[in-house]
Amino acid sequence: KGAPAPIPLGVVDPVTGLPVFVQMGLFNRTGVPVDYNEPEFDAKGDYIVTGNDTLNLRYIYTSFSAPYDFFHFPNNLPGFDSEENGAWQNAGITYTHVFSPTLLNEVRFSYGRMGLSFFPRPDNVAAASGPTISIAGMQGWGASQSVPQSRLHDTYQLQETVSWTKGKHFLKMGVDFADIRARDAIAYNLHGEITYAPS
Repeated sequence: KGAPAPIPLGVVDPVTGLPVFVQMGLFNRTGVPVDYNEPEFDAKGDYIVTGNDTLNLRYIYTSFSAPYDFFHFPNNLPGFDSEENGAWQNAGITYTHVFSPTLLNEVRFSYGRMGLSFFPRPDNVAAASGPTISIAGMQGWGASQSVPQSRLHDTYQLQETVSWTKGKHFLKMGVDFADIRARDAIAYNLHGEITYAPS
């Protein structure tokens, strides 16, 4: 049979001006359209150093911004909303040297960064700083205790390969070094929770 479909309440969210839905007794904004921005910038360049040496450069930057994070927290009441922001960067340099028609060397260095943040909206900080009240089978009160949180991941990678061709045979060997640094701040249940459950 599946879960019942969201039913419009006939009112609009005073914060977003969008329709409000209810499902199984809980306030629900799943499926409500959300405005967000996700621009991307890409740059690539090639430089021929000599007839046997080539340098390739690349850079990619993508950001994301959602003023209302209904993706992760669709059950928050108006006044307890959070926002999501993030950025991803990737940069790389590739150096290729041709020793002979049958011997090729390639060195790659790349760097990647991912940064994400989930924070109460600036106009909701005071309301989101108190405990959450949960009532079994009913709509609770307060902001999600999974907020605030942030993630910052840096990846450094160095690769080198040598390719050799001999008649019908091809051999490729190399090394790959990666340094991944993750710094996550996830303060679950930061402001506490009051739960009412059936006895």
